[in-house]
Amino acid sequence: MNREKLLNLVSQIKPFNVKRYLLTKKWQESVCRTRDDICILTCPDDKYKQVCVPRQNNYQRYATEILSIIQFISQIEQREITSLITNLLDPAADILQFRLQSEQTESGSLSLGIINKFILSIRDSLRAAVSDKLFPTQLHHNQMKNKAVTQALEKAQFGQTEYGSFIIQVIAPIDIYDTFSVLPSMQDNIIRNGIIHILKSVQTIIKAIQNCAVDTFIQEFNCNLPLFSNNLVNALVDMRLWEDTTIEIATNWSSMLPPPENIPDRVIILPDYFNDIIKIGSSLNIPITQQPIEYFTGFVTELCGDTNKDNEKYGETKVNVTTRDNDNFNATISLNVEEHKLAIKAYEQNLPINFIGKVVRKGQYREIAEVKEFKIFEFQLP
Repeated sequence: MNREKLLNLVSQIKPFNVKRYLLTKKWQESVCRTRDDICILTCPDDKYKQVCVPRQNNYQRYATEILSIIQFISQIEQREITSLITNLLDPAADILQFRLQSEQTESGSLSLGIINKFILSIRDSLRAAVSDKLFPTQLHHNQMKNKAVTQALEKAQFGQTEYGSFIIQVIAPIDIYDTFSVLPSMQDNIIRNGIIHILKSVQTIIKAIQNCAVDTFIQEFNCNLPLFSNNLVNALVDMRLWEDTTIEIATNWSSMLPPPENIPDRVIILPDYFNDIIKIGSSLNIPITQQPIEYFTGFVTELCGDTNKDNEKYGETKVNVTTRDNDNFNATISLNVEEHKLAIKAYEQNLPINFIGKVVRKGQYREIAEVKEFKIFEFQLP
């Protein structure tokens, strides 16, 4: 972003937001005896690092001065300046960042399909985390679109990020109910509790992996109330787009509420961790008999299966389907001979299909079991 655009952006930042942000970071305010139009704040880690924050923004050089202050702060915090500006423009929001790192990201571009999958996994992780906090005794959430969850996520927005960084930034407003007269406490805030739950859950999983105690963790997990749902673990698994994927999840807390204690600001999932995360997720899968029957529509993407003695195809077929909750994903299904004939026709003529079944997770892959009422749509033009 060029300097002119930065100046235009920071001119909208209120000086009090800068002061409040620094105070939440433990900077110390001192009185300037010679000028009453500024306040002096000192860095908690180095008393020789100070900034003079103006009290007003109604003078010509305000944007230039406030930009210099923000650049100085970003250097101290080793934080991207656009992320810091986002925080200062909207202090009543927590900023959650998901950084995707791999050899595939070094080229400077990613396919829309990959980015879409990454965004959906982020959405699912937030949806699962909020559901975990609302329904803490449930190991699996069949429906994650109740009113409270939907209301929380509808307020979240994607924030600006630097070209080529492949950071998905989620701006999560603290006051999701738009009651600005009184800010909610941290205990009452659904979206912040969801973010805390993601960071704490990932930290717990990483600790078990680093201590080579995954089996013990699974055993203890199954003997107590669930720390998190399999929905959340599955969303983390879905973020593994390549074998060498590294995921960094970081947050910058809103200055409108005190930052939570004993919660990491950053967690990093290394490529070697994903197999253990898949193992943990598999241990949390509920039995197929308890899975809900769902309705699917979609298209056949690949014909597989086996051939019987009559040279007829049956068995595995790959599909791309959408549920009634508008969740879209790839899956495998097993079809009998007659159903497979319909699948061949649907594939060759690019016709939509629909059926009912039960979703089974196998690591990063989904299988739809107990497929019934497999049908094909044929459209006739008038």
